[in-house]
Amino acid sequence: MRHIGQVILLTVISCSIGCSSPTTKSGVPLGKAEYFKQAQQPTVTPNGRIKTESVKEVDGGKVQFETEDGKKWKVGMEPDGKGGYRYDTPEAVK
Repeated sequence: MRHIGQVILLTVISCSIGCSSPTTKSGVPLGKAEYFKQAQQPTVTPNGRIKTESVKEVDGGKVQFETEDGKKWKVGMEPDGKGGYRYDTPEAVK
C-alpha cells in the first residue's frame, strides 16, 4: 500500500511539471530546491499540498519536503537535458 502512495505522489509531481522550466529573471536555471519550489508549488498530492517553505536540498543531491499531513519526503532529481529535472520515486523520511 505504501508503494501505491509513492507512485501516486510521483505521478502527481511528474504531471504537474509544465513544458517550460522555472528559471531566474535573468534566465539562469535554478538550483534543485528552488526549481522544486517553483515547479511543485501548485501540486496537491494524496498527502495534501507540498509545503514549499519546507523544501531544502539534503545530502546526496536530493530534495526534502513536507506535505500538509506532516509527512516528510525526499526525492532525487537529475537534469533532464532540457533545462529542468527528472524526478526519482519519492521516499518517506523516517
